[in-house]
Amino acid sequence: MQATYRLRIDELDKLVVLLQNSYPNQEVEITVQEIMDETEYLLSSQSNREHLERSKAAIESNNGLIEVSLEI
Repeated sequence: MQATYRLRIDELDKLVVLLQNSYPNQEVEITVQEIMDETEYLLSSQSNREHLERSKAAIESNNGLIEVSLEI
């Protein structure tokens, strides 16, 4: 069985209890990965950052937007 838990570092004590209850008397492997902020990730590459800046400018200038009616 494989499971992924996403939590803040101050919640580790809750995770330990959960793991002990979920996998009693079993050996488990734990991998720790720091989560990158979504905004930081989206701005991490030059081309993606430029694309987002162009899109933001288009929205702010109301240029090239498509309006969709939500009425049926």
